[in-house]
Amino acid sequence: MRDPDLTDDTPVSVHDAGHGPVPAPRSRWARCPRSGRRPVHEELLRRISGGHSLELWRLRLPPHTAVDGVPHAPGTTEHLLVASGRLHAGPADDLRTLGAGDLLAFAGDAPHGYRTDDEPADVTVVIASPAIG
Repeated sequence: MRDPDLTDDTPVSVHDAGHGPVPAPRSRWARCPRSGRRPVHEELLRRISGGHSLELWRLRLPPHTAVDGVPHAPGTTEHLLVASGRLHAGPADDLRTLGAGDLLAFAGDAPHGYRTDDEPADVTVVIASPAIG
């Protein structure tokens, strides 16, 4: 299925960081055992709809940060690609250790989390959900 955001006049869609047709980056607070709370930066890169829904996110986690993921709709899968750093992520009861270049996919409709140790992590997250309705 062709991306509905593309027309014959725009056969290619480019997201120029910070200037694309998506919301501006946002920050939220996460637990940090050593210093209390730290900002986690999230940036929605693209939302794609069709027979499913795909969201592409950039997640930048500071060192010593823990984020509990909220379960998504039934049938959702999360895919994580680590660009840099180290990360413990996945189902809440089975976190996996990932490094730069590692890819992890897991059921996103159950409790899950993301944790960093001594170094920050820069992660691309793809959330694939079934179409609703």
